[in-house]
Amino acid sequence: MWTAALLATGNALEAVIAATVLERYAFDASLRRLGDVLAFGAIAVILAPVVSATVGVTTLCAASVQPWDRYAVLWSDWWLGDALGALVVAPALLTIIRTSWTLRDAVMAAAFVSGTIGITQMAFGRLPGLGANPLEYVVFPVVIAAALTGGTRPTCLAVLGASTVSIWNTAGGAGPFARPDMHHTLILLQAFTGVLAASGLLLGAAIAERADTQHREEDALDELRRREEMLRLAQHAGGVATFEWDFGRQSARCSPEFFRMFGLPEDTDVIASEDWGRFVHPDDRQRMSVHLGRVLTEAEPATADYRIVLADGTVRWLSYTGRLQQTAEGPRLLGSVVEITARKEAEHALERAKNEAESASRLKDEFLATLSHELRTPLNAVLGYAQMLRTGAVLPERQAHAVDVIERNATLQHQLIEDLLDMSRLTTGKLRVDPAPMSLDAVLCDALDVVRPAAGARRIRLDVQVMSNVGPMLGDATRLQQVFWNMLTNALKFTPVGGAVTVALRCDGGHAEIEVSDTGIGIDPAFLPFVFDPFRQAQVGVTRTESGLGLGLAISRQLAELHGGTITAASPGIGQGATFVVRLPLRRV
Repeated sequence: MWTAALLATGNALEAVIAATVLERYAFDASLRRLGDVLAFGAIAVILAPVVSATVGVTTLCAASVQPWDRYAVLWSDWWLGDALGALVVAPALLTIIRTSWTLRDAVMAAAFVSGTIGITQMAFGRLPGLGANPLEYVVFPVVIAAALTGGTRPTCLAVLGASTVSIWNTAGGAGPFARPDMHHTLILLQAFTGVLAASGLLLGAAIAERADTQHREEDALDELRRREEMLRLAQHAGGVATFEWDFGRQSARCSPEFFRMFGLPEDTDVIASEDWGRFVHPDDRQRMSVHLGRVLTEAEPATADYRIVLADGTVRWLSYTGRLQQTAEGPRLLGSVVEITARKEAEHALERAKNEAESASRLKDEFLATLSHELRTPLNAVLGYAQMLRTGAVLPERQAHAVDVIERNATLQHQLIEDLLDMSRLTTGKLRVDPAPMSLDAVLCDALDVVRPAAGARRIRLDVQVMSNVGPMLGDATRLQQVFWNMLTNALKFTPVGGAVTVALRCDGGHAEIEVSDTGIGIDPAFLPFVFDPFRQAQVGVTRTESGLGLGLAISRQLAELHGGTITAASPGIGQGATFVVRLPLRRV
């Protein structure tokens, strides 16, 4: 009984911990945002099963149900099973419960689930005439179609249906993953379901988030059009002044509202053209003089916008519309005037907002494209080598290399997710630094040790000039090592084979300066002001030659500022290398 109680406690803690942590970060259970999917994957899929696996396997071994020498194997199997359960089953339950349903949604979900189950059964079941051909990946197009059409909800249900059918058939000894060794069978099956679920969730969330963003933009545009219409109606309904301009006498008889616009007493009745001209903005006087001359000859319509300057220096925009009349006393211009200062300001503000929206939309599309590529690339490597291992295409002496490739690409994808989570914590103010006494030169040397193999592989010379008497000081050693590692990795990435990277640590008064310079491709002066902006990269789209999400330098700047320091970048230009300098205050311990 105590064994069962501990096992149940571990399983319950896994769910409670995942739910508690996710709710603290404003997690949306509908999984319609890419950030929610990444947070769910990191917390509920990767971290939370550690609790259940640790408690469960420790309990079994302590109770002598399992030997202690099988602890590592049992723990990894337990963790992988729980992680895939969270990845496959939990999203389907969350999207069913936490989202509203329409008849169209239900029909679409039913169609995709039915199609997925049917295709998976053909690939995994022993159907007449099909034999045992390895067709397991034919289910991917259906899951992708569900993501493109309906977002996360039908995708999660389709993945659950495919996983159920594949597990059922594999457990019965059918399907492409069935092997005499049950452990090998489980690894292949779990890799398939994990890749299917992760790919579907990420793509579905990206599509759903983009659709939600587009709907919000359309709603905002409709609201803007409605407000513009209301503004036009308000301008025509009130605040309209009338005038009668006598060209012969060079004076105008005006309504009280006209004089109110000019800041004059409203009991005034007539204004001379000379007095009116003094109010006209100096930049508009010549234009309005020419315009009125052409109106008098009927060479152009009697309508124009112009500015006036009041006695207190206030500038107002006026718009007039009139009709020229020929009378016995001479030509007269009858018309109306409205103040359009608010409209002009709104038009100007709209043109800033439009430019910003276009820039934000472009950056969003570029980032989504980059994210899709960066996530797909390691997945392709994992899938490829997993298939080769499954089919026996890898020679025994190359199997260790294949496992290394799978592990390296999984680590790369983990780093991408960590960068996204760090950026999210920074923008929401959730990231903390824990200052403690530390040696700055030791932290920098640790970062150098990490990148030395990469530098050696590319034959890049590392010139290190580190003062050994810097510190001790107060700082978060882990976060500062992350800053230095980002700088060094960035320098190595953009330095060609045979180049050099110079690292220097020196004191400057009450500050320490860490300088990393390279002989690489350099930075375009036009891009230099944006080099620390998140999601900004000098190369985008098909022209990109290096991987990454463009977050490393942005995270480094934030971490440096959290330590009270700064980070700057300089480059003479393309092909002339770049220099990054971190400046940190030396706070005494």
